[in-house]
Amino acid sequence: MIKAELTLDSQNPSAVSQALEVDNIQSEGLTVSCQPEDNSIIFNVKTESVSTLIATLDDLIKCHKAAGGALDG
Repeated sequence: MIKAELTLDSQNPSAVSQALEVDNIQSEGLTVSCQPEDNSIIFNVKTESVSTLIATLDDLIKCHKAAGGALDG
């Protein structure tokens, strides 16, 4: 199992994490969760594959940027 934690800054971490919660998944071989904390969001990813990890982190960053842009202003 490969685990990664990604912390991204946010002006509105609760709203952004709620917006991204729909995208958080738990499927066979992949678990993604997020938690707002102070002025950031902490994402935790667990997977069996390095390529899945990289693709998931890339997707989280893109989704965070889109949601943050819409909600943070």
